[in-house]
Amino acid sequence: MARLSQWIVLVLVVVQAQQLVEGKRYIIKVKPEAIGAPSVDEMFNSAYLQFSTLVTEQSTKPVIHSRINLANTLNFVVCEFEPSFAQRMQKHDAVEYIEEDLPVKATGPIPTKRQSNGPLGTQASAPSWGLIRISERRPDDTQPFRYPSNAGSGVTVYVVDTGIDASNVDFGGRASNVFNSVDGETDTDLAGHGTHVSGTIGGNTYGVAKKVTLKGVKVLDQNGNGQVSNVLAGLEYVLANNVPGKTVINMSISGQFTQSLDDALTQAASQGVAIVVAAGNTGGNACLNSPGSNSHVLTVGATDQQDNVATFSALGKCVDIFGPGVRIMSDWITSNSAINILDGTSMAAPHVTGIAALALGQQPMSPPALFAHITSAATTGAIKFNPNNPLSSETPNKLAYDMV
Repeated sequence: MARLSQWIVLVLVVVQAQQLVEGKRYIIKVKPEAIGAPSVDEMFNSAYLQFSTLVTEQSTKPVIHSRINLANTLNFVVCEFEPSFAQRMQKHDAVEYIEEDLPVKATGPIPTKRQSNGPLGTQASAPSWGLIRISERRPDDTQPFRYPSNAGSGVTVYVVDTGIDASNVDFGGRASNVFNSVDGETDTDLAGHGTHVSGTIGGNTYGVAKKVTLKGVKVLDQNGNGQVSNVLAGLEYVLANNVPGKTVINMSISGQFTQSLDDALTQAASQGVAIVVAAGNTGGNACLNSPGSNSHVLTVGATDQQDNVATFSALGKCVDIFGPGVRIMSDWITSNSAINILDGTSMAAPHVTGIAALALGQQPMSPPALFAHITSAATTGAIKFNPNNPLSSETPNKLAYDMV
């Protein structure tokens, strides 16, 4: 990785006197065999000569933003430069591929209207219909939410999102923020989205796994927006710190498909980390999105209180399971006991993440075994699809069930 950086620095030297004009952010994936190869210095020298012929007075000055290494296997460099440089870099022997650093966003709203609750109550009656629904086979059943007594104890969920307001009393001191890749913002949640998601995963009142440890990995800003490179940096942190078989990642985010994020997710899964993701709120094909299209994650669509597919939920064969995602009550950020009610596949995914944490609390499992466990236990045939949507016939009719 250091030598690739030296190569790019050579480009910087050539144009160091030029003023930075409009460029784009790119993610370069470096070929594993190129790192440390005997001829790597010669390759970089030839690259210098090649790039030096491209410099004009209008050239953008290339900038290295970050270097990302996932499990000492995937090496990325995040840079900013003009497209002409990108086209030449793609042809270099050290580069596997180069792609734009595309935007990602939260798959739930970032509302301006907020509300606050009074003192938190007990779990005698679940305050969110989603908890009751995943605990019952029928939508009209109103029995209390049931969950194992260990409630996910010993399991860590990394919430890759906008951060967590760890001061909210519903978390009982089990939540913290451990990583932040958003420039110019503090670690805590300024949007509310990550706190709401975390509350559904593991809040004392609104959560599925009420004893799980929640760790905020901030990759989205106060408006719920970020770049793929932010997410890659967050995954780099998780892979360096997780305990395989006892770790779940929740990603209630979505964007256009990108190869770099897809590769990173596959690598994380191979390291024994279970990843649950939102299908996306496009109403279209989840196979066109990242992270929802990855075959090694559990992709979650959203349903409403009548078991209808939410109108916004992405569909298709890349969706593995559905969870409650309309009018979901959970924790918020305006006080240490605030709540809010939101819609989105962002709200559906944490229900399934909570179920995953409950299962891992019983016994460690590999991601494939865990996902098979969850999907085989799901309630089948309950979801009502739009018959006029051609994607409906491709989508599994499986509604999450907590197996208790």
